[in-house]
Amino acid sequence: MICSTVLNMYHFLRRFIRLQLEAFFTFVLFRVSAPGVSIQLQEVALEGIINFCRQLTFVVEVYVNYDCDPLCHNVFEEIGKLLCKLSFPVASPLTTLQIQAFEGLVIMIHNIADSIDRENDTSPSGPYPIEIREYTPFWEDKAKDDSEAWVQFVRLRKAQKRKILIAGHHFNCDEKKGMEYLKLSNLVSDPPDPKTLAYFFRYTPGLDKTMIGDYLGDPDEFHIKVLKDFTGAFGFSGMNLDSALRTYLETFRLPGESQKIQRILEAFSESFFEQQSADVFVNKDTVFILCYSLIMLNTDQHNPQVKKKMTEEEFIRNNRAINGGKDLPREYLSELFQSISNNAITLFGQSGMTVLMNPSRWIELMNRSKTVQPFILCDFDRRLGRDMFACIAGPSVATISAFFEQAEEEELLHECIEGLFSVARIAQYGLEDTLDELIATFSRFTTLLNPYASAEETLFAFSKDLKPRMATLAVFTIANNFGESIRGGWRNIMDCLLKLKRLKLLPQNSPEDAASLGMSEFEQNLKVIKQCRIGDIFSTSSNFPKDSLLNLGHSLIYAAAGKGQKFSTPVEEEETVGFCWDLIVAISLANVHRFQAFWLSFHDYLLAVAQFPMFSPIPFSEKAIVGLFKVCLKLLGTDLTESLRSSFSVETLMMMMSDGTHVLQTNYAYCINCALGFIALRNSPSEKNLKILDLLADSVNLLIQWYRNQYSDPGNNYSIASNTNQLYQLFEPRYLRDGG
Repeated sequence: MICSTVLNMYHFLRRFIRLQLEAFFTFVLFRVSAPGVSIQLQEVALEGIINFCRQLTFVVEVYVNYDCDPLCHNVFEEIGKLLCKLSFPVASPLTTLQIQAFEGLVIMIHNIADSIDRENDTSPSGPYPIEIREYTPFWEDKAKDDSEAWVQFVRLRKAQKRKILIAGHHFNCDEKKGMEYLKLSNLVSDPPDPKTLAYFFRYTPGLDKTMIGDYLGDPDEFHIKVLKDFTGAFGFSGMNLDSALRTYLETFRLPGESQKIQRILEAFSESFFEQQSADVFVNKDTVFILCYSLIMLNTDQHNPQVKKKMTEEEFIRNNRAINGGKDLPREYLSELFQSISNNAITLFGQSGMTVLMNPSRWIELMNRSKTVQPFILCDFDRRLGRDMFACIAGPSVATISAFFEQAEEEELLHECIEGLFSVARIAQYGLEDTLDELIATFSRFTTLLNPYASAEETLFAFSKDLKPRMATLAVFTIANNFGESIRGGWRNIMDCLLKLKRLKLLPQNSPEDAASLGMSEFEQNLKVIKQCRIGDIFSTSSNFPKDSLLNLGHSLIYAAAGKGQKFSTPVEEEETVGFCWDLIVAISLANVHRFQAFWLSFHDYLLAVAQFPMFSPIPFSEKAIVGLFKVCLKLLGTDLTESLRSSFSVETLMMMMSDGTHVLQTNYAYCINCALGFIALRNSPSEKNLKILDLLADSVNLLIQWYRNQYSDPGNNYSIASNTNQLYQLFEPRYLRDGG
């Protein structure tokens, strides 16, 4: 009933109850649904949270209004992490609470995915950088006017909030480091604004309360200004003195030094007096004296070492004539005495203590609500959706994976797969690491990557269990639909593909392998593999961005060289290497139009694998030569031939001839022949031709050096004389014959 009432208030009144909604989630729903509470109450609170998440714009509005406000709690992030925590299974069978929480998590993920992965969406699709380039007060809100500028402002505040939390961690370790980080992050002006540090101390969660108290009580002039602004951040209007003092002292630990206590209570007394509408106190000095009296009473009443407790009459008598020479109302003092006696003021609270909602906190919340911006109504923006999910991406992927592992019902497994696809739809917009993590996790569920299982065991598990087939189809479906955003995940996908090849589960192996399985099982496996559309991954690789294409090529080349592979027979090794090279050739031919953009990197990968300690050149080199010939034949029929010849070969020749260590007696004549050929073709810039001529002239020094040292390469029959004869034959037809 309560959740339904608040949900109706959200629909019709949310513009006016921004802070009240935050308090409802923070102090009610999150507390009731937390572990340790009865299952019945948890289910009720969880259902209330899920009903909110079903609202179309709820998650984005909560994220914008609270998670992107440095003065508020991360409500959206807390909802996401709570659903992950409650649904994360540790053993089978799954409980009703876990299933309920998982359904809520999937609903939220679907909501985000449907909202940011829309057709005809004109918002930017990436990249999404945001930097704090200059100082802007992080506590100042901004009304929604220009949509683009407002989105950037919201994302900037979220970035500020992250930096503030990091600064808080540094502050707890070392005060100076915390202050330096605030300056480095452009969160503090130059010179520093006391109000910045005041709001930092007031609203940053997890700060060391002892360090805050010591800082605020310091006699330095700047610290006193910070103390004044810090105290002014509280709304004491409408509070009794004891309630205001409790609220104030909850935020830091009162120092033990008397002078520091005096400065802090003076600041509190001044602020409390200025905000009071009643004429109870004639001046701030009265408040100051009474504060000291309340602290002494608190110690007297709640210190077990004090045997004789102060009575109410003694307390009233001790506070006579403090209000400008007059007495305070007896009823007022009596009320203060009873409040302190029944409920102690926490003077030396520690960081991390649970804060509960109480009347004084509610009064302060109502006072704040008069000055904050109204609840902002907004729709999804692709950048905000990406930022939102990034907050809960890690726990979400881990929860979906664990739930898939423990679930037994087919309906729940399909729900996991649908959640998986929604995560991929979100991750394609700048969350490549999340997508790679998702692929790596679900590749494990295919059972194809188990290094300890034999081929027969793997085949049996794949054929008999629904999960491996579902996971395999999911992994390759992601590769087909979101290949542009995959980076490191290609290695897992290629490993799965190679294992399918070895198990003879690819369609081209179907006729001869039916005997090893029952025909129905074999057809079932074949149907799943066909649904994977593996061939489409490589034929459509021309649409991949460069990073994705390079990672795909990297995975194939390293797999062809035996990286991460275990071969049982030489025949299996030869077939696997040949299959890898077929795929390398396929993606090279599909991307021949941008050959120059990726082949240099492929070339580096080939050089790298040749350095592997266990690298076997056979059959790698045999298959590589055949594959490279196919690529060359394709290049010869394109317009890229001339540009490739000049851009790669000329540069390579110049590099070889510039560095004398690469030119040997055995290849000298070929280098000269190649250089003259480039000049004769006239397809290189004149500057490069002149450079080649200079290198030709300098190469004579090598001949002189070899002659003097009587150099001869070990293991061959080449000599200076034979080399000179080759040079004569090389030059004579072009130059000497014409002169004769």
